[in-house]
Amino acid sequence: MARPRAIFVMWMACHNRLNTKDRLARFGNITDGECLFCGEIETCSHLFFACRETYSLWKLVLHWIHIDHRPQAWENELKWIIVRSKGKSWIVKMLKICVAEVIYYVWNARNKKAFQGIDSVLNIQDIKEIICTRAQLDRQLRVFCNDL
Repeated sequence: MARPRAIFVMWMACHNRLNTKDRLARFGNITDGECLFCGEIETCSHLFFACRETYSLWKLVLHWIHIDHRPQAWENELKWIIVRSKGKSWIVKMLKICVAEVIYYVWNARNKKAFQGIDSVLNIQDIKEIICTRAQLDRQLRVFCNDL
């Protein structure tokens, strides 16, 4: 139920195909490998789950959808997401939307900062609005989002 572009970026991330700085450095395209949010080395794992900015965003989103979980390394998170996203309950549907949309949101904010010089702040309200807009397509999730 996430936007097609969010699903595509998530697929790219899951297959380690996003041009993160560590990947670009391996190909010799760049020399600066710093995360634009915190200054540490940017890898897929770091960018989406370990960076203090994105980690905070994940914690807020997971708390918002009533899931008590601490984000970990990329591989561990993928395993956790696969296990948790089986079924058709509202929480499973919401988790699937959240994962795709948050990954896309972070990737988009990173790219705006890198290529347009726009200092994008990772804002929980922005991502909630995006997720609720997508959740409106499902009757069960519409009720959930209206209660938040």
